[in-house]
Amino acid sequence: MANAVPLRDSKADAARRKRERRSEHKDKDYLGFVAGFPCIACGRKTAVEVHHQPRKSQAGWHDRKTVPLCIEHHRGGTGVHLLGVQNFQKQHGIDFEYEVERLNKLYEGVTK
Repeated sequence: MANAVPLRDSKADAARRKRERRSEHKDKDYLGFVAGFPCIACGRKTAVEVHHQPRKSQAGWHDRKTVPLCIEHHRGGTGVHLLGVQNFQKQHGIDFEYEVERLNKLYEGVTK
């Protein structure tokens, strides 16, 4: 038995583990809280979307690392997804890390 080959997970087991890892990063209540704020780039209060920074497809993403952006500033012609994070922040004078921290502090104050 010393030379036993370790068992490999099935695709279903791997998919289940991936879903479990993703669920650790989700916070639906917080996303609703952030979506209630105006766009941090222009102040528009309607059609606000929640932008994850880093993106959900990147390592280190979490629903608590989000900022509110209107459609135009999220995925439009002047949006962060077109310009890139650094260019967007420079163009609009926004610091995503500061905004994420500010929103998290507000949320903690509201939910306590």
